[in-house]
Amino acid sequence: MPTSAANAPLPGPEVPGPAGGYRNAPVTAPGFDSPVPDIPGPPDLTGVLSVDTASLDKAVVVAGEAAGEAAGAAQRMESAMDSSPTPPWGDDPGLGQSFGSVFAEPRQALAQALKTVPEVLRELGEALQQTSRTFADTDDETFDLARSFTTAISRDAV
Repeated sequence: MPTSAANAPLPGPEVPGPAGGYRNAPVTAPGFDSPVPDIPGPPDLTGVLSVDTASLDKAVVVAGEAAGEAAGAAQRMESAMDSSPTPPWGDDPGLGQSFGSVFAEPRQALAQALKTVPEVLRELGEALQQTSRTFADTDDETFDLARSFTTAISRDAV
């Protein structure tokens, strides 16, 4: 007796779990019955703050280099997108053009976002540099204040 396509057995083993899936997986969405993790208490503060300004200064250099690399990558990507006479998804009327009309806006948004990455990295570098200066200045001021107390106490002891 011939089998129809509707009654034909599926190739390969059955996929375990219910059909429909969660995010294209053949299982259901995860449950919410997980226990809440313990939240750690506040840190044990000793009253000492130690900042490695040399590491902050190195991070400023790294952020600047990353900004330069990101600017170059954004420029290369824009150049590649502009140099192609045919869109990367093709120009056939059936699939390529319909996909292009949907994909063109996100593609342009991605290009615009990549152009902003170098500026964000430059701003990060400037913020790190200012933070390093602020900690160094505060350290100097604290040292001067401590020295003035030591001098005042020495005068009072005499």
